Amino acid sequence: MFNAIIRFCGTDVSRNTIGIIGMGEIGRTYARFMHRGFNCRILYTGPREKPNDVDAEFVDLETLLRTSDVVSIHSPLNEATTCMFNASCFALMQPHAVLINTARGGIVDQEALAHALASGQIAAAALDVTVPEPLPLDHRLYDLPNCIVVPHIGSATVATRHRMVDRAVENLIAGFISARLPYPVPSR
Repeated sequence: MFNAIIRFCGTDVSRNTIGIIGMGEIGRTYARFMHRGFNCRILYTGPREKPNDVDAEFVDLETLLRTSDVVSIHSPLNEATTCMFNASCFALMQPHAVLINTARGGIVDQEALAHALASGQIAAAALDVTVPEPLPLDHRLYDLPNCIVVPHIGSATVATRHRMVDRAVENLIAGFISARLPYPVPSR
């Protein structure tokens, strides 16, 4: 009886180690949420160490992958991050680790991810972004019970879309009057 009940239980993230790839505004917000809301240890990596308004530790990618229970990607897609998550990265991750990608699909080698999930190399993945978007309906990732794929809807709330429009308008106005952009896109 207990086994029948337990099979419907999920995984608790409280007190887990969360690895964040890309500590920009979204990464920092996620870090604060996971640290304050779930008492998680926060590790992060990126091109450089950032000012720390969250109790987060800057580490290299290998350390982050080896020690994180959840790895969450919040990086831009650029030359350095294209297919950054490949078979070598998945080999470093713990077998119970979960990968979350809400950044850009091109950061993850989807074939290597499918293999890592199918073989049990990592426990699960949640993807808000893929290449292409949307994935073809016959894509292998849809058939894996430990992979959730959603159609790039992570920011699909009315409030978020209003903020996006407000920021775009503020940038446009600043550009027209030759002022500093309040929300610049970081250079690569």
